[in-house]
Amino acid sequence: MVRLEEGVGEQFDEAQLRFASFACRPGCGLCCYTSPRLSPSERTQLLTIAPLEVSSNWTTEIPARPEGGACMLLSDNRCRVHEGRPSPCAMFPVSVHLSWRAQASIVLSCPGVDLSLLHGIRRGGEDAAPTGLAREVAAAAAAVNRVAKADRDRIERRWFRAVREAESGGETVDGARTELLSHLPSVEPEDLGEESLPESSAGVDRLPMFFDERYGRVALAATSQGIEVLVLDERGGAPERLATLPPVELPPRLTARGADLFDSYRRYFVARDAFVGMALADDSWDPATPISERLSGDLHEIGGTVLARARIRALLAGGSGELLDAEEVADGIRATDADYLDRPTVGAWL
Repeated sequence: MVRLEEGVGEQFDEAQLRFASFACRPGCGLCCYTSPRLSPSERTQLLTIAPLEVSSNWTTEIPARPEGGACMLLSDNRCRVHEGRPSPCAMFPVSVHLSWRAQASIVLSCPGVDLSLLHGIRRGGEDAAPTGLAREVAAAAAAVNRVAKADRDRIERRWFRAVREAESGGETVDGARTELLSHLPSVEPEDLGEESLPESSAGVDRLPMFFDERYGRVALAATSQGIEVLVLDERGGAPERLATLPPVELPPRLTARGADLFDSYRRYFVARDAFVGMALADDSWDPATPISERLSGDLHEIGGTVLARARIRALLAGGSGELLDAEEVADGIRATDADYLDRPTVGAWL
């Protein structure tokens, strides 16, 4: 555990970083297809180390190039200000969610993260410290320490207020999570719908992305014919249309290895405080809906999205996508995890 500075909050919870192994994947750059937040002190530092690279108009973020392009400071998949990069970049692939505590987890969409950590956490046993993440964990803890006490207190009050309201029907959040973990739901055909998948006309920056060994940065968009697969360029502009694939209508079958990885991922997601925070922040639910039903509904959706995108990626690779092994399930996790970690929560993301 990393102790936060006095008055800032509880311990920095690193439990979901156990067994993690990370090595940045050369040529990937997936994490740079975003507009990272920029604090005033970080902006000052960037102006000092790269005055010709940083615009005076960048006050709260470093913009991405339009139409799905990468951060303005990425060039040939290399950051031009790597040593002075802002906090969201310095901590990646560590992600921190604030609620009653500061909980760190790994963004599993990153191809540099070894997904075997999911098996290690699920099976328990002797803890293994994360490897290859020392600088990222330190940057995440430092980011939490910079959060003002008043802001931490406000987030904590909002969290507990939302939890009390959700528990007013007699269920507890912890009890609902425990029950869900003991009976992981089966994925049904109705869970596979990509209703939330935007069309490319909504803006490429809104599309889920993943890294593909053959095509680089790839995005998915809905079309009237099915799922459109787009290849992104760091310079932005109209993406290359790689393929249009049929919608996924039936859950694919899983091998024993595929099912084990799929269940391990869902357990990992349920253990994230953000899983509860997203359910509590989702105003599409009737406030009277029991918290167990909200969490179960969200896990159905998450599981369905993983399997649908796993099948899409299997089709893209020339397979049938009807039977998924662990490697195909891993592809679905990579194409899903970051998309869900972008969702609103009654807590707060760093």
